Amino acid sequence: VRRVQETLIESLPSNEIEVAYVDIQPPGIPEGLTAIPQKDGMLLKWIPKAERDFAGFNIYRREARAAGFVKLNEKPVTENAWLDTTAALRTRYVYGITAVDRSPQVNESGMSETVEVLYIIK
Repeated sequence: VRRVQETLIESLPSNEIEVAYVDIQPPGIPEGLTAIPQKDGMLLKWIPKAERDFAGFNIYRREARAAGFVKLNEKPVTENAWLDTTAALRTRYVYGITAVDRSPQVNESGMSETVEVLYIIK
């Protein structure tokens, strides 16, 4: 728009463009991970998430002396507790969890603080 004396003159419309929103921000890192040996496996608990696009958690485990973590769940865990029924008695494990969102590329947070626990039942 430009002004010529008392008259406003408008230009022709510009070309339209489409802007697609892409979520690249992962959820916050989960907090409060604990591991509790149970008769049926290792019970993991943590603080729930309240983020709007939150989809669930991924559970990771490694043996204490092993180098890399292995993801244990196939689909995101939506609860704030999970039972690792594959844990072997008298084995020391290190667990960590991440949070994932609902975006098409499934953004994943950094890993929580890890917890190390020896799986024994008294």
